[in-house]
Amino acid sequence: MSAPPFPFLFLARSLRLLVVAGILVAVSGCSRSGPEESAASPSRLDLARLEQVFASASDIVRAEADRVVLALRNQEYPAALARLKALGAEPGLSAEQKEAIRQLMAELQTKAGEFLQDAAESAARAVDQARTVTGKAADHVSEAAGAAAKKAAEALLKP
Repeated sequence: MSAPPFPFLFLARSLRLLVVAGILVAVSGCSRSGPEESAASPSRLDLARLEQVFASASDIVRAEADRVVLALRNQEYPAALARLKALGAEPGLSAEQKEAIRQLMAELQTKAGEFLQDAAESAARAVDQARTVTGKAADHVSEAAGAAAKKAAEALLKP
């Protein structure tokens, strides 16, 4: 069995190079253009009010409020929500403290909805970009394959 003729090796190498180039284009085209602030970032939540109304609370209750704030600042939203619910169940809370908890929970729910909407929109944009990039890569591979096949045919037809 003999080795494949030179034009077919050229075709295989060209296709491999184009596939790698297409993958590199796809990966570089899907990166973010810049940092974005999270829809539920702690800077957009009224954490100061929570800290203020719990400043004069008992040590245990104030510590729990501090854990809520810390969890939100660290973007640990499930933990923050669970701690916020536990804080709301503490006996002896003032009406102002209960209201601060209720408002913060409402803000978190609103921000969660906004975050999910943004995530869905980002995912849709990423899918569109992937379709565009893969379509372009396929076009380039097809063009290169055609050119390589033409060169291979010319080389085979030479006397």
